[in-house]
Order: sequence, then C-alpha cells, then structure tokens
Amino acid sequence: MVGQVNNFAHGHSGVRLAVIEQLLALLEAGCTPIMPTQGSVGYLSHTAHIGLALIGEGQVRLGGDVLPAPEALRRCGRVRPLAVDLASAKALLTAEEP
Repeated sequence: MVGQVNNFAHGHSGVRLAVIEQLLALLEAGCTPIMPTQGSVGYLSHTAHIGLALIGEGQVRLGGDVLPAPEALRRCGRVRPLAVDLASAKALLTAEEP
C-alpha cells in the first residue's frame, strides 16, 4: 500500500486524490487487506485486493482481527468505502498509467 501511495503521488497514474487519501487512511488505521497466499499472478492479485478494501469489499485485518471490509472500514471511523472512476480502477489493478 505504501508503494501504491508513492507511485500514485507522482500524479501520472490518473488516480484521484481521494484514492491516495483513502490508502493513507487505511495505513494510519492499521487496516490491511487480506492477500491470497496461493494462485497469485504477481503484483496484480495484491493490488486488486487492496482495491477491494478501498471500495468496501473483501476482507481486511484490523487490530489482529480478520473482518469483512465494510465492518473494518466502519471501525476505522472516518474511512468509508470509496467509489472509484475508471482511471483510478485501472491504476489500482495494474499500477499503469491510463
């Protein structure tokens, strides 16, 4: 997630500022998306699961508990599921510029 923030912060990915702010909020809250341990196709699987957490899907680890993303986001307080536009969705999944 830190790598995504660093990549997106350069301003060339097409990602909205809200996406970067959401990633930072998740990091600050200690809310970490659960990543699959098998069947990965490299970084794409990991970035996709981070994207799922941003939109309130999938599972995340928060305070040692594994929770559905919507519940974890509620517990984080100011973090709410994010609606992503097409350019942001593509960048979250592929880490490429639009």
